[in-house]
Amino acid sequence: MDNLASAIEWITEATKQEPVIVGTSARSGKETIDYNRLRTMIREHCSPYLLLFGTGWGMTEEVKDLCTYMVEPIQGPGDYQHLSVRSAAAIVLDRVRGRTDERSTS
Repeated sequence: MDNLASAIEWITEATKQEPVIVGTSARSGKETIDYNRLRTMIREHCSPYLLLFGTGWGMTEEVKDLCTYMVEPIQGPGDYQHLSVRSAAAIVLDRVRGRTDERSTS
């Protein structure tokens, strides 16, 4: 938690704004938002955003309580909802900041 508090403090000092903290989880929970909404929020607001990724054990309640939003879980074809953090991070970042049809250059 100390490293997370330090990261939040660093972001706040560097940007002069507190970050909007968005958590990820394989389970829905606290105000869950979809990727399109998060993409729009990031594009339209000048606030810094901090994405937090849990481990296979998830996030502690203390960390979840810091999150303003939880992004919707990544849904696969079945009920199994576990991905490595590296895989989940790649998918989430692509969905939130990756190229969309509206920005396509082709």
